[in-house]
Amino acid sequence: MTTGAHTTTWPDQQQSASMTVSGKSIKKLSVLLPAKLHLRAKRQAVLNDQTLTDLIISLLLDHLESAEQEQAQSKQAASGSANHP
Repeated sequence: MTTGAHTTTWPDQQQSASMTVSGKSIKKLSVLLPAKLHLRAKRQAVLNDQTLTDLIISLLLDHLESAEQEQAQSKQAASGSANHP
């Protein structure tokens, strides 16, 4: 943002934070959660002997894989019904 002769760079205008872990590119994501949900997630991560980050990544991967499978099944069902009038 430019105001007169002064220029301010906001965090969202900076280059995205990324790093490499075990050869994999990692991006930082900041999420606002209700306090109770955050506490429940932290507790579950501790019970699973994992970090909160690992728990969230695992849940997100499971959700995305499930959604992709549902989409593939829907496409198969739609193409199957199109072939059988």
